[in-house]
Amino acid sequence: MRAVGIGAIAVLMAFALRSAALSGPEQEQASPVTASDDLPAKVGRVIIRRPKSRPAITIGTDPKTGEPVTANCSTCHSNRVSDRTTNSADQLDEFHQGMAMAHGGSTCVTCHDAAADSLRLADGRLLPYEDSMQLCGQCHGPQLRDWRHGAHGGMAGYWDLTKGDRIRNHCTVCHDPHAPAIEQVMPAPPPNDRFLNSSAGNQDHD
Repeated sequence: MRAVGIGAIAVLMAFALRSAALSGPEQEQASPVTASDDLPAKVGRVIIRRPKSRPAITIGTDPKTGEPVTANCSTCHSNRVSDRTTNSADQLDEFHQGMAMAHGGSTCVTCHDAAADSLRLADGRLLPYEDSMQLCGQCHGPQLRDWRHGAHGGMAGYWDLTKGDRIRNHCTVCHDPHAPAIEQVMPAPPPNDRFLNSSAGNQDHD
């Protein structure tokens, strides 16, 4: 009986440690969680819906297939230095025209290293586009904190990973990274609650 109790405690402690790890910075880059010897057999995954690939520019159409022909950023920017002052698409003379840019006065190179086909952190380190949440978190710390706790960004699935997968949204699923503000909407109407109806409330007291 004592052995069973100690074994159960060990399993619970291991599961708690794994859950705590998921709430830290590693969650930004977390791959799906899988079952292991120290966890219950049925363990769901934390799935983060991320950008699928690096951005590319459409430069034409394949005459044979009709498919768009694209080029990576470095195709042009490896020999064309980015203007460090550009913070509006109106200042561009080729490509990217019409792009909405309204992100606190940030310039293109605040976040991008186009010659390396990657993002760039404030300390100069390069960052893959798939991990751009780390870049967002540099300025939007409270939102990242709330995201880690499940209060921001939407979630589907299960809090309890023993019941199934938990699906989280990446920042760019909801926000345009170049103009991240979301248009205000009217809130949904309140639930139809009989206690909010004064006549129904009065009848209950009679």
